[in-house]
Amino acid sequence: MDIALDILLAEFEKLQSKKTTKEAERHERGVATFENLWMLFRPGDKVFVKEFEPNQMWSAVLVDISGGAVEGSDKKYSVSVWNVKNFGIRFSRERYTYIAPFEGERDIMSLQLYQQQYHQDTEEELAKHEGRTLMRQMEVWGENYWELRTPTLQEFTGECLFPPTLPKVSTHMRLGCQLFARCRS
Repeated sequence: MDIALDILLAEFEKLQSKKTTKEAERHERGVATFENLWMLFRPGDKVFVKEFEPNQMWSAVLVDISGGAVEGSDKKYSVSVWNVKNFGIRFSRERYTYIAPFEGERDIMSLQLYQQQYHQDTEEELAKHEGRTLMRQMEVWGENYWELRTPTLQEFTGECLFPPTLPKVSTHMRLGCQLFARCRS
């Protein structure tokens, strides 16, 4: 049985090695193609997910990816990620996001979600967050939430974590509504 499996894997490797080698080289350059995007993501990867506006992100762990070339179609990828969120009533731990089809190569950081290892903090981001990396800034926001999570009246003065398009509520309520951190530029 092991010999048959070895032969099958060897044949598969011959057929796929050119394609996978090219895509791996793209990933080293920080770009990817939609057709082979599934190669970029593995369960357990730490990812940044963009939401609302391009410069608003949250951190998560990738659980599963389906759709797209994984299922032999040109439809969007559906990506399940794990993170902790709270909208004031209960905690929840899993979310979905999508990556729409695109043509040719695309910069990995321009995708709806991407692995944290591909993130490059700009000088502007570092200056805005007092020299902290994006991941460290998200940790600071999480620590701020944790300190303000009790049901007592507390006030917070600082950067708002919700986009301006959402209903206006007091800043301490906005911060108290989420555990995961968001990044705004």
